[in-house]
Amino acid sequence: MAYRIAAIVLAAGLSSRLAPHNKLLTLIADQRALIAHTVSSAVASSAQMVMTVTGFQAEQVKTALSGIPTEFAHAQNFGGGITASLRAGLETLADDIDAALIMLGDMPLVEMSLLNALIAAYDPLAGRDIVVPVWQDRIGNPRLWGRRYFDTIMSLTGDSGAARLLRDHPGRIKKIAAPSNAVLRDFDTQTALDTLSQGAARAT
Repeated sequence: MAYRIAAIVLAAGLSSRLAPHNKLLTLIADQRALIAHTVSSAVASSAQMVMTVTGFQAEQVKTALSGIPTEFAHAQNFGGGITASLRAGLETLADDIDAALIMLGDMPLVEMSLLNALIAAYDPLAGRDIVVPVWQDRIGNPRLWGRRYFDTIMSLTGDSGAARLLRDHPGRIKKIAAPSNAVLRDFDTQTALDTLSQGAARAT
């Protein structure tokens, strides 16, 4: 059975640890913004559609994504933590979307092949409607959630995200071995961004 999967890229955060700089606009490989790399991977994957959730510096983020075929949702209360972004993205999805692959905008090293593996593993009929990547026994991101969890996720508050749902539904989780620690690496400090930029420069 073919399922309709949407990728939701969360790009609304305040980048509070780097204020007033927005980490998502940092130029890395080929002089594209960090967020452009993340969204491009989503677009290249087997997801049927890609939704980017904006908030802080929304117009600048949109400009950085110019030419990349993504739809947009805006989190009005983007200062309210990651769950505000989740709500904005999920409530915008069409009714025929079966599941959502939730991606963090500041994880540009996650490869398209892993996104496709997560999407391919989704099978609610077999009891696998939560799919997560794992690196050395640690669950990372992105995470794929079936529609049955959307209402619960949208009711969450703060920055806890949907982590507690993993504890509540252990029997519904399908774990996919990640090829690298990219699923654990976000870039929310200047030191981390410098490391990313230097690594990208060496690779080009």
